[in-house]
Amino acid sequence: MLQTHLIRCSRFLVNLPAEELNSQSRLGFQFEQAFWFYEDFYRTANPQRLPKLTLKSFGERLMKHCPVHLSLIGRDGVAGLIDEFYEYKAHVPTCGAIILNDDLSKCLMVRGFSSKSTWGFPKGKISKDELPSACAVREVYEETGFDAAPYLHEESFIQVANNEQPIRLYIIPSIPESTHFAPLTRREIKDIQWHPIKDFKWEKGGPHRYFNVMPFIGRLRQWIKQYRRQHGETVEDESELERPLEIGPECKPLEVEPVCRELMERVKLKLMPLTMFILDLDSLKASFSKNYK
Repeated sequence: MLQTHLIRCSRFLVNLPAEELNSQSRLGFQFEQAFWFYEDFYRTANPQRLPKLTLKSFGERLMKHCPVHLSLIGRDGVAGLIDEFYEYKAHVPTCGAIILNDDLSKCLMVRGFSSKSTWGFPKGKISKDELPSACAVREVYEETGFDAAPYLHEESFIQVANNEQPIRLYIIPSIPESTHFAPLTRREIKDIQWHPIKDFKWEKGGPHRYFNVMPFIGRLRQWIKQYRRQHGETVEDESELERPLEIGPECKPLEVEPVCRELMERVKLKLMPLTMFILDLDSLKASFSKNYK
C-alpha cells in the first residue's frame, strides 16, 4: 500500500521544468509538497496502514519510485538536499497579519497541530515573485479563512528579523470578534482564538506560549496608542510615543477585482492547495483562465 501511494506522490517531481530540476531549493519544495500530500490525504485516511515518516525518510523512500535522476539530488543524497532546503527556508521572508478586534484590546492567534506548537500570528513564507502584502493576504486566508485584502494597508506593518529571517506583519484593526474563522488548509491549524493583548508578557520558567509573539508586542502597543490618538481617543501613557512610528491613513477597503474573489471561492470549494496560487492580479487571471475555463 505504501509503495502505491509513493508512486502517486512521485508526480510532484516528474515532468518538472529544467529550472526546477536544476535548483536544489526548488526540488526541496517539491519534496515537501509531496510529503504533505502524503500526510494530509493518504495517511490521514489510513493511519493504521501507512507509517508516519519524516520529510527525510519520506524523500528517501520516494526516490526509489521516482524517475528523477539521482545526479540531480547531489552527492549527499536526499538527506543532504533536505538539510540544505531547511537552511534555505530559514532565510525566506515571512509575511502575515496582526488582526485586532473592534476596541483594539485583542488580536487573533493561531496554533498548529504539533504538541510543541505555541500561539502565533497567521503568517507564512513568501512565494517566488510574490509581493509581501499578497503573501500576507494568502497566508491569512489559508490559515483562518479570512479575506484580509479589503482591509490591508500597504504602509501599516511591523517588521522584525528572527535569525536573519525578515518577518513582516500587517496590522489590520477593527475586525468584529463575531467574524467566522476557519482554516482552509489540512492539518496545519488546530486552534484560532482571540487573545487579550494585556496577557502578552514573558513568563518565568517553563515553555512560553507566546514565544513567537513577544518580539512584536512592544511595537504593537505603540502602534495602538498612536492609532487611538490619531482617532481622538485618550492615551493613558504617552511615554511609548516618543519614538515616531509611521502609520498609514485609516484603513479603507481596497478594490479587489471579482476574479480574485471568485478564484478564492472556487479554491475553497474544491479544497485545492492554496499554495499553488499567488494573489497578484496577473497571476490570478492566468490561473483562473487556465484552470477554470
